[in-house]
Amino acid sequence: MPFKLLSVALSLVVASLAFGCSNGSSPDDDSSSGGSTGGTSPNPSGGSSGGAAAGGGAAAGGGVASGGQAAGGNPAAGGAPSSGGAGGALGGQAGELNSDLFVLPEGVTLRELGRSEGGLTLTALTFQPTDDGFEFYAVIENQSDEPICYGGITVNFLDGAEQVLAFWGEALSSQLYLMDEGSGGFIQCVEPGGVSMTGTQKLPDGIVETELEVVEYSLPAFALAGVVLCDDVTVSPLQLVQMGEKTAFSGLVQNHLEVAVTSPKLNVFTLTDEGRPVGMATASETIDIDAGSTWSFETNSLDDTGSEAVSFVNVSLPE
Repeated sequence: MPFKLLSVALSLVVASLAFGCSNGSSPDDDSSSGGSTGGTSPNPSGGSSGGAAAGGGAAAGGGVASGGQAAGGNPAAGGAPSSGGAGGALGGQAGELNSDLFVLPEGVTLRELGRSEGGLTLTALTFQPTDDGFEFYAVIENQSDEPICYGGITVNFLDGAEQVLAFWGEALSSQLYLMDEGSGGFIQCVEPGGVSMTGTQKLPDGIVETELEVVEYSLPAFALAGVVLCDDVTVSPLQLVQMGEKTAFSGLVQNHLEVAVTSPKLNVFTLTDEGRPVGMATASETIDIDAGSTWSFETNSLDDTGSEAVSFVNVSLPE
């Protein structure tokens, strides 16, 4: 299928602010942080970039965003298995999982440590070895009817004796909400029925594939009353930038807020046709984006861009 891309966005700001926030994308903006789809156009010249490419995973506590289902379909399409409850195996051995949505080393059991009280469910996962370790990418869906906030994932990698070989944790990429019925500060939440993503290009050392038997995860989060969705920092449709045999992404982050934001960071997750994440490209720069202005970015390059992608942006308020 043709490569498709969904641009979604979040501005993470953690102070109470006296400015309005539209609930939805701004007028005159063709890109929507609420989950619009659009194609990418090649940019053989490499395009202009206002941001230095940055490697690594999403920053812990960072506000990357999810605006809904990945372009091309629900990441849970094809039937994501349900959790067996506290200590229960998620589908048992990796070979019993939907292989379109879950990729793990052969013979490794995936299980959830307790059921997420917030209604979050792991719907797609790539955990596999690379040339210098292991990579880990996950899609997590909010299957409740209310926003789920402060979401994260923690993972224990266990041997046959249930001893921890390594531990990893990360904040979820989720949407921007306002607290106190829209008059308070900003908070990260996953919208009802929406998806979030997280991952890292390199897990901590200590995972030995011949010793690994269990991947045990939890999805801590909270349901908060009185939060209001706010989408005023958006990402334009992305362009593909060819760099020899590799490919990067370029585009614009647009600030529709009435105040400046600073230090933009962008994560682009690439996915298979079924919605399983297979890679992540990033860009960041220490600059201010004035109210009504944009930031031009270009990510690091990837060997494989998958068949579709989802972008997530994180910004802060100037001090």
